[in-house]
Amino acid sequence: GADGVTVRWMFNADNSYIMMLPDGTSLPGSWAREGGDLCVTPFGGGETQCAPIVDGKAVGDTWTVQTDNGPVTVALVAGRP
Repeated sequence: GADGVTVRWMFNADNSYIMMLPDGTSLPGSWAREGGDLCVTPFGGGETQCAPIVDGKAVGDTWTVQTDNGPVTVALVAGRP
């Protein structure tokens, strides 16, 4: 994140995800592709948030996206921690 914190997102084929916070907390939710966006909705309430899908990326790639809170580095990593 823009604050230097690493958050891991693990996306599953059944359209669920788990977001792992640095303190070990896991937050589940669902994801969907809506047009050219990836949208995530936390389980138990919370707003759906969408971001443009960046084409042409593969495992091992790293790139930066601009958010309302500043730049965020994204890395596409295979497997699970």
